[in-house]
Amino acid sequence: MKLRIAIAVLLVLIFGLITVPTFFVRSFVKTYFNPSFYEGEVVEESHDYFLTFFQSQVKNDEFVSEYFTEEEVETLTRKYFQLESFQEIVKDFVSQMNNLSEDRQKGEIDVSLMPLKQNIPDMAADISEIIVDKIPLCESEEEVIEAAFEFNGDLPSCIPEEIGKTQVEKPLAREIEKNLNDSIPGEFKLNFESDEESEGTSEFKQLLYIFNYAQMILPLFMLIVILLMALIIYKPYTRIMKFIGSGFILGGVFALVSGQLFSRIPGAVITPQTFPELIAADLNKMAEFYSFLIQFIVDRINIYSIYFIGIGALVILVGFYLSHYYEKHPHISN
Repeated sequence: MKLRIAIAVLLVLIFGLITVPTFFVRSFVKTYFNPSFYEGEVVEESHDYFLTFFQSQVKNDEFVSEYFTEEEVETLTRKYFQLESFQEIVKDFVSQMNNLSEDRQKGEIDVSLMPLKQNIPDMAADISEIIVDKIPLCESEEEVIEAAFEFNGDLPSCIPEEIGKTQVEKPLAREIEKNLNDSIPGEFKLNFESDEESEGTSEFKQLLYIFNYAQMILPLFMLIVILLMALIIYKPYTRIMKFIGSGFILGGVFALVSGQLFSRIPGAVITPQTFPELIAADLNKMAEFYSFLIQFIVDRINIYSIYFIGIGALVILVGFYLSHYYEKHPHISN
């Protein structure tokens, strides 16, 4: 009997340990692998972080800082990198990623970036207008000669009054539009064929399969452990209930603790030592953003954990009640 109890205690511990990866995988699949998840605040926060981080990087460029104020950079990025376009691209990517995890024959993800490219002509016109507006008119013949004015894509030091800024804006806008079209592709592709050139993406596809299978297999393992518990203890079934309830409570507690540890990862990983190229403000913004993303998973883990603790407590209480009941009514079989 003591050996059976010892084995049952070990199974309770195993059940509790399996609960942690089960909750993590389930929470991850129900958030970041779920297209509907990207309709809420996560996209708004991601979009805001993307714009803030993009602006901070762009403002460090010598050319940008010469012709654009911080307010102008922020206005342009928010005007032409809109939330709706960002959301459309993200949802398309996640939807195709889900199809990829279910279809082993599918070899690539192909996401259209046209929601961004369709605004390029207007963006180029606004950029050229701001730049040309910062170029002064030539005040003397010497300045005209010094500027050697003949616009061919390079910006002059001044603009002759007889030419006017409008004539400079149009060719500059065409040049900017061409550069933007060249730098922003029409589609974003990830090839998942298992060759040397796509080794990283092939591993990513395997990761999708692992998550897909894990969310089915881990709950099955938990069920097997419960059945083994029942078979080893055998009787009375009130004792079986107490062990099973203890397994649920232990699993819930393990998952709660693991969730809190998981939520501390951004603060521990995103430091000046790991990202020396970032200034303190950008570093804090990055840590806050990744903490925000992780919190969605942690919140789900906490909810599942509370459910398990509640179920476990209920099963144990019912087990104690029935045990007490049978003590008062020994003629009833337990």
